[in-house]
This record gives sequence, structure tokens and C-alpha cells, in this order.
Amino acid sequence: MASPLIRLLMVPALAASPLRGEDKPAVEPKVTALVPLAVPQGFEGTVRLRGFAMKEATEVRVEGPAQPDKIEILEKKDAAVPVGMTGDPLGPSEIVVDLALAADFPAGPLSMVVVVGELAAAPVALQVLPKNRIAEETEPNNGFRNAQKLDPGRTVTGLINGPRDVDVFEIAGVAGQRLEVSAIASGVASLLDPLITAFDAGGNQLGARDDTDKATRDGTLEVIPSADGPVFITVQDAHDYGSEWHAYRLEVAAPIAAEIPGGAVSFAREVWPVLRANCVSCHRPAKLKGGLDMTSFAALAMGGKHGAIVKA
Repeated sequence: MASPLIRLLMVPALAASPLRGEDKPAVEPKVTALVPLAVPQGFEGTVRLRGFAMKEATEVRVEGPAQPDKIEILEKKDAAVPVGMTGDPLGPSEIVVDLALAADFPAGPLSMVVVVGELAAAPVALQVLPKNRIAEETEPNNGFRNAQKLDPGRTVTGLINGPRDVDVFEIAGVAGQRLEVSAIASGVASLLDPLITAFDAGGNQLGARDDTDKATRDGTLEVIPSADGPVFITVQDAHDYGSEWHAYRLEVAAPIAAEIPGGAVSFAREVWPVLRANCVSCHRPAKLKGGLDMTSFAALAMGGKHGAIVKA
């Protein structure tokens, strides 16, 4: 039989030892990728979220007064690691969410939060767009000959679905008229580090953009064609990765038709530097104060939860 002194010394040791699995600290939920990054008003289908503790998720909720007709977890499962990447920063699991939106659901960012018990992940923004503004990427579109035609003022939801995959889009260019093309990906919730490049019909490079915003690694490219004709925009991963989680939104701002004194105003040249220095720390996809995204002209033109803020 142990002496009173030995029994006394054993008490703190037993109290400090992890006796039950439930005493271990829980892994905090975190979303690292969302697919797709945008849906139309009236959407009925599934969205997928990858990250940490997704298999332990108890619900997915939406922040704000506008609520979906349905939001329900359908499936929880392990997530495969994309070729060439390491799984540690990506999270090992995913959930599939059944989502239904009314036809008149407000356009703008839909803030989704994954909940695990009493823990909530940081919200991720699924962009809701009017049906006439959104287009899905169609394969094959990996060259100039099979480039997908795209009208300015529309947004493409796309996917770089494998290593060294390249998506190509064709836009009608007008000599001297500015086109502003934005690739939104890692700044929202995507594994893609987008690189966008523009070419003329002869294959001559008109410009390229990797990281306009160093914080998000997303980019906005300004193109001014020297002649009327097609402009080809390519989207790829800057590191040649690609997978089912390398999603993007490609936004082509509608060009300003009229010239103003001193020349046409360029979002990329004159407006973006001011917003980047003063506004986007609060008004970006990862934060969205007031539901307002100011990281691209197309997002800015949509306004936030209080309505439009820009008059062209």
C-alpha cells in the first residue's frame, strides 16, 4: 500500500494526464477553398468547401438578412491533395453543401460560415450575380482556335483543372479603347495564384499581370488594343498547379465609351492605387465590411448591402 506522501505526489500527475479523447483541444475550422466562386440568382445546386475540420462540421450558415431558401450539408469526406502540392496548408477534408437561392436573391457576396460545435470558421464569400452577367467556362478552351468568346461586362466562373492547364477567352477589342480584366481567386477562397496574359490576333503579347494585390495574389490587367480585332486573354496558375480546387472568377469590365478631359479614367491606373492604399483592408473578399468588395471594377460597380456606390 502506498504511503500518504506517495499518494499525494500521484494526484497532480494523474490530473495532468490526458485520460479521455474529448479532453484534447479541438481543431479550429478553417476554409481554404470554395468551388465555385460565383453562382447566379435563382441557383439550385451544390457548392464545395475544403479546409480543416470540415468532416466535423455541424452546419453552414449565412451571415446577413438575406437568407437562402436552402443551405444544408449533404456530404463530408476526405479531400485529395492536388498534384505537386502539399496537404498541410490546404486542409484534409471537404463538405458538399446543397444550396438554393430565390430568383430575386440580392446580388453581391453571400457570406458563408462553417460551424463546428461552438467554433465558427472565418466567413468566405460566394458571389451571387444576375443571370445575364455570369457565364461558365466551357472546355476545351486551351488555345486561340477554341477560345471561349466573352462579352465585356460579364463574369466567367472557371477552373484550372490540372497542372499546366491554360484557359483562353476571346474579347472583341476596339482600337484605343481600354479593357480591364480581373482574375479573382486566392483573395476569395481558391488555391489558384492567377496569371493573366493578353494577346492580339497575331499572337503578340499585349500585357501580363500576376499579382496586382500582393496580399491576395490576384491581378487586374489593363489592355489597350492598337487595332480593332479579337483580344485573347489567358488564365493559368503562376506555379503551373491545377486541380478541382483551383477556381477563379474572370471579370471583364465594360469599357467606358466616352472620353473625358485628360483622357479616359483607368481603374487599374488611377482608381485602384487609391483603393488599395485606403479601402481594401476592410472591403475585400476576405472581410467584406458592409458587404462591399472594392478589389475590382466589376465588384465595386455592384455595390454592397446598402446598394450601389458608383455612378459611371
